[in-house]
Amino acid sequence: HTHTTTTTTTATTTAITATAKVETEDDPDAKLLLHMAITLADFGDHTQALEFYQHVLSRKTAALGELHPHVAAVRNNMGNECESLGQFERALEHHQKALDIRKQVLGEMHADTGCSYGNVGDVYQSLGEYDRALALHCEALAIHQAVLPPDDPQLARDFSSVGVVYNAQGRYDKALEAHRQALALRQTVFGEHHPETAASYINMANVHHHRGDHDAALQLHAKALAVHRAVLGEQHSTTAASYNSIATVYFAQEQYEDALRYFRKALGIVRSVLGERHPQVAEIKNNIANIFVVQECLDDALQQHHEVLQLREAELGPDHPSVAATHCNLAVVHRNLEQYGPALEHYAQALRIQLATLGPAHPDVALTYHNMANVHALGHEADADAEAEAGGALEDSGGEESGNEGGEGGSGGDGAQQLAAELYAKALSIRLAALGDSHADTLSTRFNLAILYNATNQPDQALEQLALIRKVKEAQHGPQHPSVAEVWVHMATVCKDHDRPAEAAAHLTRAVAIQAATLDGANADATVASTHNELANMHSCLQQHEQALEHYAQAAAILQRALGPQHPTTAAALCNLGDTQAKLGDVLAARTNIQRAIDVWTAALGPEHPHTQWGCERLQSLE
Repeated sequence: HTHTTTTTTTATTTAITATAKVETEDDPDAKLLLHMAITLADFGDHTQALEFYQHVLSRKTAALGELHPHVAAVRNNMGNECESLGQFERALEHHQKALDIRKQVLGEMHADTGCSYGNVGDVYQSLGEYDRALALHCEALAIHQAVLPPDDPQLARDFSSVGVVYNAQGRYDKALEAHRQALALRQTVFGEHHPETAASYINMANVHHHRGDHDAALQLHAKALAVHRAVLGEQHSTTAASYNSIATVYFAQEQYEDALRYFRKALGIVRSVLGERHPQVAEIKNNIANIFVVQECLDDALQQHHEVLQLREAELGPDHPSVAATHCNLAVVHRNLEQYGPALEHYAQALRIQLATLGPAHPDVALTYHNMANVHALGHEADADAEAEAGGALEDSGGEESGNEGGEGGSGGDGAQQLAAELYAKALSIRLAALGDSHADTLSTRFNLAILYNATNQPDQALEQLALIRKVKEAQHGPQHPSVAEVWVHMATVCKDHDRPAEAAAHLTRAVAIQAATLDGANADATVASTHNELANMHSCLQQHEQALEHYAQAAAILQRALGPQHPTTAAALCNLGDTQAKLGDVLAARTNIQRAIDVWTAALGPEHPHTQWGCERLQSLE
């Protein structure tokens, strides 16, 4: 799991909460300080911007007192800067104080009070507390619907914020509904060719991207890019963000050359407009490094991610969530290089930062636990320092300590695999609480935990996890869906691995019935044939040769149709068919099918290939 940065639009056409207007006409010094703060923030120097805002706050508080709308506006902007720096507790403090001031001075039903509810919601969203964030954004929307005209742009921003939270929760239909409401408003107020309208296209594209509908995402990103180029020009950071978003979709589609081309376009613009050290430069270089990873240019990826790490530490500080994301990406590269110790060290660094800045219940913390578990599941342990750091993080985070969730029996595997089970269990606990049991990330951790249980001789626990996944899939798609069949196949694999062929056969019978009814095309034929073949193997183990013969015959017929009679995989099916015919006493048919398999293997693989040799040995045994 690499961290690839995309553009998510919430309250405005940028990814941060709107900057509040601060009145400074009566104080020229404050006006200058405010101008400096806004300029520094625009160029990504949030630390310096925060310092200038602090001076403005001091002057405003001294002149007007704490309970004044202008003071609330300054705190609003300071909260934005803290959030950009990953200082979420400080951001929450500033936004909460701004909210309290506005409620006391302006009242509950005021537009600025509604904005503060939304700003507090943004911070809780960053902290992964999605239910709380959603409630606050809905409160902001309700206030604005009550006090603003029905075509006020703020309502579109509120709908967008609600949609972004739904997207993070994996509630994609609700997210699209909210974003469509925002889009309709923006098209009415601003027209088609306006950055605010483009913001809605981007948000809708992100939802389609997360649900795997990449073509729809590309179409919407292309519309946003056209608006940005026409209105803002080619050399604008927002245009660069559109190129970056398109590249991210291409990355997900495994169209890496197209992704690289668009990432490099974005990088050139950002360097030109914002300078080499702007955080957006680091984001795009991070994404390019991830392409190097999948292209197996691992030395280039390692160098690029180290450059990103230096940039982010210099500009954002060493304890920023983006720095943690870079440590995770470095861990991925080291893992691919089979350098498991350094991989776990980087994951431990990331976990330390995430626990400090995001808290123990954040989905990013769960992702790091999940990825650390993936390394430990391979049987690798960290060195003493990294192990101590990871262990300390485990103690601090709370939650489940045992990997034996949901069944009896002792834990299997060595120390590394036991730690993997604990880490998966922690990731699962966080994802269940933050995302729910039907989110793709929750299902991913359940599945990996099931695989680990299977590998460590805990089949009942593995089957329990897979059964929970199956129930979610059935609730989402109905019981006769290919994804449900896929889970039945995995359950059969667990039973097969632990010498439970009758259970495996029952699971495969369910799977093949669903596949035969719902799948079509060449890839589908191969899937159905494979399931028939595995089902036949189980019947053969049970000495149920008539049933095995039926399924071997179906596998062979499907493969001859899908791959042709001269394909080596078809030959394997014929050989299995012949072997079963021999067991049933039909030696003539057995010899015919095995000879056909030998002829195909000889032509395709050569007479010395192990498949060909095995077929010849099997044929000789029938003489």
